[in-house]
Amino acid sequence: MPEMDGSEAAMVLQKTVPQVPLFMITSHDIGDVESKAASLEIRTVFSKYTGIKALVAQASKFLNPSHASA
Repeated sequence: MPEMDGSEAAMVLQKTVPQVPLFMITSHDIGDVESKAASLEIRTVFSKYTGIKALVAQASKFLNPSHASA
């Protein structure tokens, strides 16, 4: 991103719209970024190589926890 990186964007979003859950999509090893993501209150980290169906299913669990067992 030209003006800021994802971490900076997450900090701005947490301040301006704290009710919106944040997810991170990365090409880096997930284990390498999970602790930083957690410190930024990012709910989960996805690989850029995750298939779209798996990504939607995982995101749905976080957005609709009552439907996670359905």
